[in-house]
Amino acid sequence: MIALFFTVLCLIAGSHSASLGCEKLLQPLGQFDSQNILGKLAFVAGSTKDPRGVDDMKTIDSATVYFHKSWFTHVSRINDSCQYHPGNTSLDDHHRIVLKLGRFNFTGLFLHAPCPDCAVFSWNIASFNYTTTNLFLLSKRRELEQEEMEEFRAQVECLDLPPIIVMDPSKELCPEKAETEVPEEKH
Repeated sequence: MIALFFTVLCLIAGSHSASLGCEKLLQPLGQFDSQNILGKLAFVAGSTKDPRGVDDMKTIDSATVYFHKSWFTHVSRINDSCQYHPGNTSLDDHHRIVLKLGRFNFTGLFLHAPCPDCAVFSWNIASFNYTTTNLFLLSKRRELEQEEMEEFRAQVECLDLPPIIVMDPSKELCPEKAETEVPEEKH
């Protein structure tokens, strides 16, 4: 009976400390400095609840996000072809990026990151009969240290997402669409 009591006590204490760890790992950036994410960030790893999204991520050779003050371009390399997806950005009072594309509402939030040159981006997508959560690890570097990757894996586990998909850092990144005109930066 005493052994059962201690077992239950240890399980309760362990779950409490795990939730405190998750609380820190999933904490939105309080002091958000957009200068930290401006420019080129490579997609290092990610996870999504949507099984179709997992399949889509597996087909991507490399991906980059070019953040600017009022717009961004997401670029994916699939089978040696670069696909460009531009969009406008705006941060609300809670440092969320909110977009509406057709019937889909996108809400993005930057979370605690495992390294100073990284960004962890939570992306929730919702429509009439569809919702999913994604978590992406972006960085100025293509390869991160093992401890940094483990911290991101812990964030994914806290959100109960499937195992991460890690990009191959040897795959070439696409350029920031130099062959067409880039929108003017608004000051």
